[in-house]
Amino acid sequence: MPEAEYTTTTPLSVETVWAFVEDMDNWCHHLRGYQHHTRHSERDSTWLLKGDVGAVARKVEFRVHIDEWRPGELVHFTLEGVNEVMEGEGAFRLAPQSADGATDAAPPTP
Repeated sequence: MPEAEYTTTTPLSVETVWAFVEDMDNWCHHLRGYQHHTRHSERDSTWLLKGDVGAVARKVEFRVHIDEWRPGELVHFTLEGVNEVMEGEGAFRLAPQSADGATDAAPPTP
């Protein structure tokens, strides 16, 4: 199964970054191929992405469920395909950075 991980640092405080991350309407449109989303509740939404596979463009719709909110620390979510057989998961993990560049917290396990 495909897997990707991306880590970045920012000079912004964890509180500032969390203010952005805690609302999925802020970050869902940053996904590659994002077309639109419908929010059903604070934890459930449906997203539509469009991707190109060679010369063919496909639209994939999937349900997103927020499994865990840890304010200032973690958002963990699961994905389930609506029009395609697909499942997956993702997370935003936030941790303050120490002076030596290491994060101060071990990555939480979802």
